[in-house]
Amino acid sequence: MTPDGGGFAKVDEQVVFAGTLITTVQATFTDPSGDTFERDVVHHPGAVSVVPVVGEGRAVLLVRQYRAAVDRVLLEIPAGKRDVDGEAPEVTAARELQEEVGMRAGNLQKLAEFYNSPGFCDEHSFVYLATDLEAVPSAVQGVE
Repeated sequence: MTPDGGGFAKVDEQVVFAGTLITTVQATFTDPSGDTFERDVVHHPGAVSVVPVVGEGRAVLLVRQYRAAVDRVLLEIPAGKRDVDGEAPEVTAARELQEEVGMRAGNLQKLAEFYNSPGFCDEHSFVYLATDLEAVPSAVQGVE
C-alpha cells in the first residue's frame, strides 16, 4: 500500500508496449476492501514548460512547433520532456528555454506542478516563469 494511496495498492504490472518516450502497462490494483481491478497505465518521464516574459512583463515568447500527435503546427510556450536521468526540473526548463528560443533566464521561478492526465498517465509536469532574459546562442535541435 502506498502512503497516500487511500487504501489502494498496485500489486502487479505487465508491459504491453515500450516505446522511445512512453511505456504502456496493464496494472493490477487492490482496493480498500481487497478486491482487485485492472487499469491501462501510461508511464511518461514528465515534462517542463517555461513562460518566458519579455518587454518589462508585457509579452511572452512563444514557439511554433509541429506536434505529431495532433498532426499540426501549434503556437505554444517552450516545453520539453524530462528525458535526462537525474536532471532537476529547473535545469531541464533552463535547457529547453535556451534550445527553443535562445534565451537564458536571470530568474526562473516555479509556478506550478501537476499530473497532466492522472486517470491513465503518470506524466508529472512543471511550469516555470522565466524573467530577466538574455540572448544566448540557440541550441535548436530540429524536430523534438
